[in-house]
Amino acid sequence: MSPMTAQVAIMNRVGVALAADSAVSVRPGVFADRKIYSSVDKLFILSNSEPVGVMINGRAEYLGMPVETLIKEFRDSKFSTPQRTVADYARRFFEFLGKQFPGTLQDARDYAATIAVYKLQRLVKHAEELFEEAVESGERPSFGHLLAEHCLEEVNAGLEIARARAPLIGITSSNLPQDIGEIVRHAIDRTFESGFRELEAPMTELISLLMTRQIDSGESAQFVFAGFGTEQRFPAIVATDCDGPLVGTHKVRFTDDGVIDDETPALIRPFAQVDMVNRLVDGVDETYSHFLTGAIGKALERYADYAMSKVSRRKPSAALRAELAILGELYVGEILAGANVFRETTYRRSLLEGVQFMPKSDLAALAKSIVNLQSINETVGGPIDVAVISKHDGFVWIERKHYFDAEINSRFLAKQTSRVNRWMSEYGESGEQLGAGGER
Repeated sequence: MSPMTAQVAIMNRVGVALAADSAVSVRPGVFADRKIYSSVDKLFILSNSEPVGVMINGRAEYLGMPVETLIKEFRDSKFSTPQRTVADYARRFFEFLGKQFPGTLQDARDYAATIAVYKLQRLVKHAEELFEEAVESGERPSFGHLLAEHCLEEVNAGLEIARARAPLIGITSSNLPQDIGEIVRHAIDRTFESGFRELEAPMTELISLLMTRQIDSGESAQFVFAGFGTEQRFPAIVATDCDGPLVGTHKVRFTDDGVIDDETPALIRPFAQVDMVNRLVDGVDETYSHFLTGAIGKALERYADYAMSKVSRRKPSAALRAELAILGELYVGEILAGANVFRETTYRRSLLEGVQFMPKSDLAALAKSIVNLQSINETVGGPIDVAVISKHDGFVWIERKHYFDAEINSRFLAKQTSRVNRWMSEYGESGEQLGAGGER
């Protein structure tokens, strides 16, 4: 499953509305064309008895199994009994995953190989783009030399970032395959016609860190848990990335969270593709902010050069230029800080003030509208599933696609209801029977 997904969670004190599109872009094989399917399930009930749900994006399969199968097996297991907080539900889910589907040595080796090939292919693609730019500008570089230099430079830069990230708690070298060096060597030989042996050592260290540190390996499946724990009066949300299987466990990172309380009466959280949503909420997207940062910095630099040329014909010293550069960064920071305050008060705050008092029906309508807005991107689309979770009403479908006609599948719906009742009886929980909508 590609990250071309639009999902949003909108929360206030009443509850949380979740909305997810149904499109997914997949590549069946390395050299196959991408295919887009527009009826994929990404929003699910997480508990048979409690008000909590989960959205998924990033990958449709994990350990060779559909992610929705893992979620449904968790829901029908003893691991899904009531938890104090939404974060506890998330931890419980990955505890279930680790105990019921522990990663094997081969799983971990496959994970390491996938990361290595993915990273190397991206390095080659970027080097090809740099080579084309150089040729277009009139240069005649050696592609082999440029490729080797670029790969080594980028791997070392990635190492610096990965080394600075915190280790994952509970993950040790015993959870890694001991032949990562051989896996990397094989990936290098597959990627390059001639072996880039100088890449082996730094690449091996980088792959090991990507498997054990708080950093995205590029192969993550995102799970967004939302709803209420037994001790939570207001809704909460927790986003996690499950990057891949290790020996006997899995690499899991908690990447985002939010809780409605007195200080935060409303929240809007987009996931996967967020650019259009951020434009709506903040009035500007991150790409434009980065552009402004660079443009303002260059403008200040040119202004300083012009001013100095009018004051003195002598070329400014290196010390003076360094001082001006520091001042330029300071002024750019002040401008952006002021712009952020304006954006917060003008756009985000006014929108959240409206969300704060919305009833459940309006939360659902806004969530759907936001996902519809993101569907301007052609890789996002299909029916939009919408659910609202409240403390006492629980998980309620507002809009939900079916791959079957519910009216002619009464036996299926009765079977689902029986399954939920059986779970409640077995684990000591009581609850009302599901309605005609069944469950996902």
